[in-house]
Amino acid sequence: MTNAEVSWINGSCALGAGAFLMLFARVADLFGRRSMFIVSMGVFSVVIMGVGFSRTPLEMDVLMGFTGLMTAASVPPAQGILGVVYNHSSRRKNAVFACFSAGNPLGFVIGMISSGVATEVLSWRASFFWIAIIYACFTVIAIFIVPNDPTEKQALTWETLKNFDIPGVLLIVAGIAMFSSGLSLGGNAREGWKTPYVIALLVVGIACLAAFVVWECYCERPLIPMSIFKDRNFSLLLLILLFGFMGFTTSSFWVSLYLQRVWHSSALKTAVYLLPMAVSGTLVNVSLTGSESQTKC
Repeated sequence: MTNAEVSWINGSCALGAGAFLMLFARVADLFGRRSMFIVSMGVFSVVIMGVGFSRTPLEMDVLMGFTGLMTAASVPPAQGILGVVYNHSSRRKNAVFACFSAGNPLGFVIGMISSGVATEVLSWRASFFWIAIIYACFTVIAIFIVPNDPTEKQALTWETLKNFDIPGVLLIVAGIAMFSSGLSLGGNAREGWKTPYVIALLVVGIACLAAFVVWECYCERPLIPMSIFKDRNFSLLLLILLFGFMGFTTSSFWVSLYLQRVWHSSALKTAVYLLPMAVSGTLVNVSLTGSESQTKC
């Protein structure tokens, strides 16, 4: 499998998660978070098992795209449920959200180590089967321990769909999809970044994102109320998160690819090399929990 194919397989998952995140967040708010969380986890376990049976990079690319969709469908309801259950500022609430955030580096490294062991003992397919088993277990556990969402839910009617910001959804999905595809294709295209379709994807993607912002300013029931960005602290926080995820996601992928393709490290050894990411990520969340509890934010 070439580096370009590996990049596309990884990118299809991230693309599906990023492009549909706002859509599923709105769906969860309207129609219920708990059921959406459990269903998305169950479907994820089935799809990721299908990745293990893939025979071509194209099959893996398509299935990984669906895992991205299920990621987008599970994260917003999970955060929403935590926000509803812990609806008052407290040390416990800070700790809960810190644990949620720490799951990113911990899950990444622990997943790599367990998958590395499965790959070393059996094959690369076993790593996907192992992840499928883990998510299936989490799905069953979630059925019994995830609390009900007490917020009012909307009935699935034509009137509800008319009030749904469908133009906003189309603009944000098209914008993120085309812009991200342009970035992914640029390095491997025939003429590089000068390739016409790469330029077209980037330009149209940026135009759709700009149109989305304008539309949300005037839409009666926007997908994202632009007024929330008037809060300077909130906007600054999002900017910090943006840079953090840009650094974590890209570095984790390219460093792991470099270790395996250039250093010829095994999957398990690569996971051990990246273990400090979990330690540093956990320490950051612990320190932030302490500072938030002191300021009682």
